[in-house]
Amino acid sequence: MRAGQLGVECAMPLALRHRMAGLLFLGTVINYVDRVNISIAAPAMLRDTGWSKSELGWVFSAFLIGNALLQVPAGMIADRRGSRAVLTVAFVGFSVFTLLTPLAAGSLGLLLVTRFLPGAFELMTFPAVISFNARWIPAREFGRTHTFSVSGVTVGQMAAYPLTTWIIAVGDWQLVFYVNAMLGLAWAVACAFDPETYKSRLFSNKFR
Repeated sequence: MRAGQLGVECAMPLALRHRMAGLLFLGTVINYVDRVNISIAAPAMLRDTGWSKSELGWVFSAFLIGNALLQVPAGMIADRRGSRAVLTVAFVGFSVFTLLTPLAAGSLGLLLVTRFLPGAFELMTFPAVISFNARWIPAREFGRTHTFSVSGVTVGQMAAYPLTTWIIAVGDWQLVFYVNAMLGLAWAVACAFDPETYKSRLFSNKFR
C-alpha cells in the first residue's frame, strides 16, 4: 500500500520529508564517492604496492561481486526491520572496511576481502532508500522525491574525481580511504540519531 493511502503525511510533516530527502541525497553522494575512489587512486596504489594490473582487476571485481549479492535481501530486510536500521548498518559497514583498506593493501587476499565487503554494504543503501520513500512519501510526491534522493549517484561521481585527486595531491592515496570512511560514519550517526526524525512517534517507530 502506498504511503499516501496510509495517511502518513500527517505523521511526517512536509519539512521533515524534505529533511530526510536531503539526508538520503547526501547519503547517495557519499556512497558513490566511496564507490569510485579506488579507481581514481589506483595509479598511486600500483606504484606503492607493486600490484600488477591483473591483480588490481581482481580487486575491482571483488567489489562488484559484493555489490551484486545483497540487493534483494537488503530490500526484504528494510521492509521488515525498517530503513533506518539497514541504512545505518550499510554505512557503518562500508565505512569500517573502507577504513581498513590501506591496512590490507600489503596482502592481496585481505584486500579482496576489504573490497568485497564494502561492495556488499554499499549496495544495501539503495533498496533501503526505495523502501523508505515507498513507505513514507505520498504518491503525488514519490517520483520527484525518489529521483532527488538517488540523484546523489551522479553528483557523487562528479565530486569524487576532483576530491580524490586533490586528497592524493595534498596527502597520499591512503588518506582518500580515511576521509571517505569518516564521511560515511558521520552520515550513519546522522541517520541513526538525528533528533528531528523523532518529532513524529509513528515515524520514529517505523523508520528504525
